[in-house]
Amino acid sequence: MVHKVRPSDVRKVGYCPTMYFFDRYLALKAPLTIRLKALWGRFLHTIHALIRLGWVNERLIKVPVERLGITIVGKPDSFRVIEKERKVIIEEFKSHKAPRGSSPLVFHGAWLSDALQLMTYALMFKASTNYEPELIVRYIDKAVKIPYDEVLLLRYIELLKNISEGVFPEPTWVTPNKCRRCPYKEICPYSPYRKIELRGFNIENSE
Repeated sequence: MVHKVRPSDVRKVGYCPTMYFFDRYLALKAPLTIRLKALWGRFLHTIHALIRLGWVNERLIKVPVERLGITIVGKPDSFRVIEKERKVIIEEFKSHKAPRGSSPLVFHGAWLSDALQLMTYALMFKASTNYEPELIVRYIDKAVKIPYDEVLLLRYIELLKNISEGVFPEPTWVTPNKCRRCPYKEICPYSPYRKIELRGFNIENSE
């Protein structure tokens, strides 16, 4: 079985695997504040693309990675191939601020979820060109260059594959702020805000 892997889905799993599970099988409507933030983010992405002259912006790319049994499908925010150096520079623009300090949710100065999304694009380019990736997460307050960590990335891709096969995951880290903003906080068994028991839920009939 070949799994379709979207970098944006790997990002969601990096943020919270349990939330991604609910997104995949329940798909509740996001709260208004989150939808407004998404609209603002799309607007800023458009501005970012306009100022990235000479870069390729949001081109849909589909690359099979046979050794992993996956096909990666996604649109990098912007990338530039430098043929002489056999290198590809990949940027992801984020409409929020970079993390401050260190925590399990931070990877080399970037949010772990953002880094995983960018590394999935890097895996896609490595599989199709074998060029070395240079990875940059561009936040609204600063740009962060991160290393490519395939061992870490494959761990989350494997988790994504398990979820796509119906495995209910534990969250990687539970924090009150993350759970407070989650649309599934009242049914998630790991949430401190749980009010409703999830009973009679059938994965096979949920899609």
